[in-house]
Amino acid sequence: MHQLKGSNTVRMRKRMFWWAGTAVVLLVAVLLVQLINIQFVHGEDYKNRAAGQQLSDIAIPAKRGTIYDTNGNVLAQSGTVWTVNLAPVQIPKEQKKLVADRLAEILHLDAGTILKKASQDTQYAKVKSKVERPEAEKIRDFVRTEKIKGIWLTEDSKRFYP
Repeated sequence: MHQLKGSNTVRMRKRMFWWAGTAVVLLVAVLLVQLINIQFVHGEDYKNRAAGQQLSDIAIPAKRGTIYDTNGNVLAQSGTVWTVNLAPVQIPKEQKKLVADRLAEILHLDAGTILKKASQDTQYAKVKSKVERPEAEKIRDFVRTEKIKGIWLTEDSKRFYP
């Protein structure tokens, strides 16, 4: 009788190892199918989506120098202005209307046009360039007080001819 118990225990262990081994093999097979699906079937789609999210071109204008006449009088000089940009994917849905209305008020633009830009599924949308200091300060105050994400100003220059 004692030997019967031992042989049942051995058989049960073998059966447990067989089921555990089968489960591991099935799990590895499922993971391998998923890996093949991601890498080879949808790999090009994921590659293009990643590139679209990570790569973008932004023109950075060069600083222009002051131009003088032969007597040393200024003929042309550059002054600082700003470009208002949006990152629509960073702006929460419930704040998009507020952003569009407030920027339209500050920049004297159409709120509907700004709302369209704010509703795009992109990382970058230019709202207006050559914005003077008073408007830029109002936008900074708005962003600070409302704790808005997705609006930023980039420094630019504008030519003045005194």
